[in-house]
Amino acid sequence: MIRFSLNQLLAFTKQTLDPREGLRLYSNFLRNQVPIRLNDLTNGIKLQHIPFQTNQRILALDRFSEACRRWESDISQCDKEITDQNSFSSKLQKAKEELNSEMEATMGSFYHQFEELKNNQSQHNHLFPSVNELLNFLHHHLIVLRILIDQHHYFHTKNEKSENQVCGVVNQKAKVATIIGWAFADTHSFCVEKYGEAPEVKISGNLDSEIVCVESHLHFMVMELIKNSMQATLTNYSLQKSPLPNINISIDKIKVGNNQMVEIVVEDFAGGLPVNENHRDVFNYFQSTAQPVTPTYTYSGLF
Repeated sequence: MIRFSLNQLLAFTKQTLDPREGLRLYSNFLRNQVPIRLNDLTNGIKLQHIPFQTNQRILALDRFSEACRRWESDISQCDKEITDQNSFSSKLQKAKEELNSEMEATMGSFYHQFEELKNNQSQHNHLFPSVNELLNFLHHHLIVLRILIDQHHYFHTKNEKSENQVCGVVNQKAKVATIIGWAFADTHSFCVEKYGEAPEVKISGNLDSEIVCVESHLHFMVMELIKNSMQATLTNYSLQKSPLPNINISIDKIKVGNNQMVEIVVEDFAGGLPVNENHRDVFNYFQSTAQPVTPTYTYSGLF
């Protein structure tokens, strides 16, 4: 299995100026790599320590493993030299959609299991390390597979008028402030639709900062941070007459070793976590201090 960074993926997909040759090379690369990664995913599930031994949990992971095995076999049987790009692209997209669906079912089964264990906090905490390890493993592999498959979709439907800095799902010069602005606009709309009001966001710092990234990933992460800040701000200030305080987001360039990095800091005035408690579990899956939200049947959903 070949490991790669986004920069390496860019170098690979830009090694030829002929789009048809690039598509051929990348298709052959995926025909080899996708089955290997699916096999690694299936074997990894077998080796992971699974803390839940319920029929629901077993069924979810068995279905996930079966989907991996089926698509591994299906893609492996493609011709070594891919000639029908339409069929191959369709097959990859269907594999991605099914694996995403099975991942949602798996997450749902674990979530319901944790809901049942909330009254037994000691047992609940004991299970977190195993669950985190398994779900981190599944998410990591699926994110990589999605990037590889979406990159092929870009080649297959390539628009010759695409901007030079964008190569498939990767943007070589993504403007951080612009993506944060998009994330704020989306989150602000959800918050107003759900609660009738929303705090404003002030963006400062190195507003011209650019990074190599998958824009949708950065958008999602920033949106989740802003969502948490907005919910906490509304919880702490909704009963007060004073206007809602701004959420401040700063963008700074920092150096880590020999690498130039971009740091994004989100700051709110919603009270934070209690200082006298242990917060080692703050990054655990399904861990939240927020009150359960009643879903709405509009675009804000579970916001």
